[in-house]
Amino acid sequence: MSQQISTQKLLDMATEIAVSGKKEGGLTSSQINSFLEYAQQSRDINLLSLFIIRQSQRGHFVNTGKLLVKYITQLNDINKVIELLGYVKWLNESIEKTRIDFNTKTFQDLLKQLIQ
Repeated sequence: MSQQISTQKLLDMATEIAVSGKKEGGLTSSQINSFLEYAQQSRDINLLSLFIIRQSQRGHFVNTGKLLVKYITQLNDINKVIELLGYVKWLNESIEKTRIDFNTKTFQDLLKQLIQ
């Protein structure tokens, strides 16, 4: 994937991950924080992917974990991965206590739901 990925594309990816996490359950803000911390410390996408898969199996958000790993390996840029995880955290916290359509795929569609 291009190194020139837009913020909008990252927000769409983050939306898909956060919505999946809400639907599946188990993906908490503290879990996302641990992914962010690990990404910042290791600076290694492969090790981060392994950590996410391990944690998703333990936390029962397997499909969301797979989706997250899919996107971070596509990005192939640890700085973009850290940015993505930050957006996932914000979105996860934003939808935590809100009803949303689980078929939502884009940030703009989610934003419309959140401001209604």
